[in-house]
Parts: sequence; C-alpha cells; structure tokens
Amino acid sequence: MNKINIVSIFILSLLCLSAFSQNNENIEVEEVSASEVSITESTDLVLPEKIIKDSINYVFDLVDMEAEFPGGKEALIQFIQQNLIYPQNAKEEEIQGKSYVRIIVNQDGSISPEIKVLKGVVACPECDQEAIRIVKLMPKWKPGQINGKIVRSYYILPVKFML
Repeated sequence: MNKINIVSIFILSLLCLSAFSQNNENIEVEEVSASEVSITESTDLVLPEKIIKDSINYVFDLVDMEAEFPGGKEALIQFIQQNLIYPQNAKEEEIQGKSYVRIIVNQDGSISPEIKVLKGVVACPECDQEAIRIVKLMPKWKPGQINGKIVRSYYILPVKFML
C-alpha cells in the first residue's frame, strides 16, 4: 500500500471514531428485562419464555432440535419409497425430479394439514400431488424443540421421483 492510501485510511478512521464517540441525545433505548431475554456463551437459540408458551399457534423456522420422522432419515426414505405411487403420465413422459414440500410438525408430532409445495417437479403437478398424498399418510413425528421445550416447526421434505 502506498503512503497516501495509509494516510487516507487513518484520517477516515479518526473521523469515524470521533463521529461515533459524540453524545447523541436523540437516541432512545428501550429497556428489556432479564426475564425476557437470556444470553449464553453457546450457540443455542434463546427465546423469551412468552414466545415458547405461545408456540401452540406459532410455527418456528429455526429450532435447536429439528423435528424427526420416527426411526430417523433412513426410515423416512424407506417410508417414501414404500408408499410412492409414480404418476402414470410421469412414467409415460419419463419425467423425473424432486418435489420440495414444506410441512408443519405440531407439538404432538402430528402433521398439520397446511402442506405446501415450495418447488415442484417441472411439468408434473401430479408428482407434487403425490408428494402431498404421501405426507398425509405419515405417522406422528418427534416434534422440534427449543431450549428443551417442544414447539411447532417447519420441515422441508424433498420427495424424489426417479425412474
């Protein structure tokens, strides 16, 4: 780096430092009680107790422990393979792909009827409908958890259609 760049960076740093160090009386700070938020050194997600208690209606995107199909991922794959009925027109037209289905796993492990296809198989809405049908057949899951408490959570399930 040449001397001009170093001097410019130094001057710019000093200007920024002086701007941030000035008192600004227009800043409002909202106080938060210790019972509402806790800070830990770990990377665990820590949320106010009120949100956890109201989680019957709230669906979490991020959880400490993801919802899990009984028996784990291998059992989930096996369940899908055993129950998948390949749509006839998809067979005839040799259509393959993945349907990404978003489900909600309730606190009791049941799957909410609010099933949504996030990304479907191109040119095969029947494949997407088959993915939804399979989800509706599923048994109760092990629900997701935050701070050791069971919560409703989203799970994105890829259903693969391969000939």
